[in-house]
Amino acid sequence: MHQRRTDSVDTVILSPLPDDQQDEADMWQGQPVKPLVYGYLEKLGRNGSWQRRFFETDGECLTYFKSRKRVKLLASLDLCKVGEISVDNTDPTGCTFTIEVADRPYYLKAESNACCNDWVISLNRVREARVQIGRLELVTPQFHHDNNDRNRSESDEYVAPRV
Repeated sequence: MHQRRTDSVDTVILSPLPDDQQDEADMWQGQPVKPLVYGYLEKLGRNGSWQRRFFETDGECLTYFKSRKRVKLLASLDLCKVGEISVDNTDPTGCTFTIEVADRPYYLKAESNACCNDWVISLNRVREARVQIGRLELVTPQFHHDNNDRNRSESDEYVAPRV
């Protein structure tokens, strides 16, 4: 797992990306929002074969594409509408997890047990924040200027309160 701090948002890369692909900075150029979590996973198809796909989540949906180039969106799962996201205990390697969608499990496989656990934890945290389970909440930073604070110049940075 790689973690990189960008634009005051932690971006988590949960599987290595091939070096021969486009540079990561170029990958998100022109995109309004960078995904919170992204990387390659294998998805179990309806025909029973595993297919390598590029997954990402922006906090609202888990989407996947055929490759990191993100040319054609293959599917998008609204994280508020999915059921349980958990490690598949029937997999002896511990690399597989499931997402319940309309009473049908989506089987996804990570490259390692640790990577699988990271995906499950990250997706559950994003989903919980989205539906506001517990005390987690996704927020959009809002900046305000206190007119009483005359010692600040207009060029000073304002930091959104941490929730």
